[in-house]
Amino acid sequence: MVMRWIETPPAINAPAHPPLDALLAARLQLHADRPETPDNAWWSVMLDLRDVSLEDLAAQLPAQDFLIPSVYSPVDRQAAQGRRLVAVFIRHKLLLELNETGRTLGIVAIKDGMIHPDDMIDLDARFVDPTPIQLDKKSVVMAVIDDGIAIANNVFRDGVCSSRVAFSWVMAAGRGHGESAPETIGRSFDKAKIDRYLTQHTYCDLLDEAAFYHETGQIDFQNGEFSPVSLRRSHGTHIAAVAAGHPMEEGLQTRPMICVSLPPRVTADTTGQSSFPAIALALQSLHHQASRFRIGDKPAPVVLNFSFGNYSGPHDGTGEIEALFQQFLDQAGAQVRQLVLPAGNGNLTQTHAEVTFPDDDRKTKTLTLQDPTDDRTATHIQMWMPRTQKAENFVTLSVCPPVGPTSPVLKTDGSGVLSYDLVDEQGMLARLSYSRAPDPIGRGLVTLTLAPNSSLTKNAPTAPAGQWTVAVTPDEIAPPNGAKGLFLPLNSVQVWVRRDETLPGFDPGGRQAQLDDRNYQRFGKYGLPLATDPMGTKSLVRRAGSLSGFACGASPIVIGGAIAKQLEVSPYSASGPITPVSEHADGTDPLTTRTGPNAVARADDSLILSGIISAGSHSGSFVRLSGTSVAAPGIARLLADELSDGLKPDLQKIAGGVTRTGQGFIPVNLHLTNLPYPILEPFGHVDP
Repeated sequence: MVMRWIETPPAINAPAHPPLDALLAARLQLHADRPETPDNAWWSVMLDLRDVSLEDLAAQLPAQDFLIPSVYSPVDRQAAQGRRLVAVFIRHKLLLELNETGRTLGIVAIKDGMIHPDDMIDLDARFVDPTPIQLDKKSVVMAVIDDGIAIANNVFRDGVCSSRVAFSWVMAAGRGHGESAPETIGRSFDKAKIDRYLTQHTYCDLLDEAAFYHETGQIDFQNGEFSPVSLRRSHGTHIAAVAAGHPMEEGLQTRPMICVSLPPRVTADTTGQSSFPAIALALQSLHHQASRFRIGDKPAPVVLNFSFGNYSGPHDGTGEIEALFQQFLDQAGAQVRQLVLPAGNGNLTQTHAEVTFPDDDRKTKTLTLQDPTDDRTATHIQMWMPRTQKAENFVTLSVCPPVGPTSPVLKTDGSGVLSYDLVDEQGMLARLSYSRAPDPIGRGLVTLTLAPNSSLTKNAPTAPAGQWTVAVTPDEIAPPNGAKGLFLPLNSVQVWVRRDETLPGFDPGGRQAQLDDRNYQRFGKYGLPLATDPMGTKSLVRRAGSLSGFACGASPIVIGGAIAKQLEVSPYSASGPITPVSEHADGTDPLTTRTGPNAVARADDSLILSGIISAGSHSGSFVRLSGTSVAAPGIARLLADELSDGLKPDLQKIAGGVTRTGQGFIPVNLHLTNLPYPILEPFGHVDP
């Protein structure tokens, strides 16, 4: 079939502006070429609103196509001052229109999420004021957001039929499960309901866990949803147990839990959807639930662990996810003492590149993307321009597919054609587009989207697999603007490939695209993977700066992974620094000067025994899981213990440090049951 590049046609008739989100526009076009998604389906999206309330926005849109979730109280719906990040549900046709015209309504950015059929949405759900809960004086509330949290596991109980989980929202549960709950998607359960189901399905002091999870909608093979809890090992259970697991026999009363189980499709779908809307809903729900807990007349302290991350985003502390976390912390005030995040596992994935042009270097540089065969999900690459006074016309770009014509030159000054499509008779194969992210990000962004290169659908457009090359030519060199410290260069284009591989346990389909460079050195002289960039490397592909896009803000505690036996950082543990932001449009100081994680904690027992042991999906089972995801909840547990003892821990004070280790190793003791050895033993300090 003949491939050709064309100027991207408008999504609606004669749009006045480019789309708010180029990646969303590409995803909508991919769905248009694959009409398996009905036009009346609901899309969950996160909106970046400025000086407009949810109620005022809803009043200007058709009620049948715009739905405010039940997690927003009447006060939340009426708030209209400044910037607000909110999650809503919008039907396909209206979303297509708002991505083009939303600026006129006070929408400055849109991040798309999951697609929901009608039967998964409860249109009648309403906000219910949470009732207060009194706790003992040494209590600390543990909050967890994850996927597949087996809430009936005995490490989350203080008795055979008594749960420590005071609130659990299962976003993927169907409407027919359990008792009615005021959630627009999924079902929520308070302690009374959980205890009732525990009693109902317990026989001779043994719980029928499969029946319990079917009752709560966490295992339901009839609805076609994948169920992590049905497996021997589930990520959310492992993480929650590290953060808040205790032997049931202890009858612990001072560690109540509140948790949200994200839909498995957020983890499984790598077609370009963002997890931001689901995260926004989870944070809003936990904000209201946390406010229930009191110690006397004061709010009880809360520690939140969220062991998720991503590869994309501006990586400079100004992105929407960083703003969402900060909004949650500002809402909670002094009650949420800490938000703990993992540094990410992208250090060796070859998903980050740095295209730098010194003042004496005017040559075109070529970046290579390897798109593996049999990739049935879309691939997305973000190329962020530097934020300086002279970044308007920094570079020009063109793309050459493995076979077919080279794209026209795309400028990064906002002039000329802003988007090109590679098409054939079946539809769009790739899109190269430029947009400028709104303040406070305020940077140019070039997005390259590749359609799946394999499909089980007849006549679906498929992009050519293989080696895609991006030619980056300097146009106007931006001089350094005085940033200090361990930062990425200011005169560079920072490139990230979004996560694309399908994780174990999910239906196969996605394969991770990687950046390649002949100067990239993967292994050291003894054959082990190199965990840091060699001194003086000329490779465009870098390990430095691979820190998770979720973990670049100033307020959260960010934890990397370490190997306990060898007392060294785990090779996969992502590193800083972040992209520098030393100038803001309003002249204020940078939002963050983070150069890496705050510290590292145990993520692997040894080079041979990867991962750490924690609870499996079913009571009495223990499994291994590795990654910075398992290091972060250990620190959340440590912070809760110190708060319970009346201390005032503040790991933010050690932000900075070294780009991979922060201020070194923090030992944590964890004991879930009578194992022959402790799961986390105290070890010494990791040398930077």
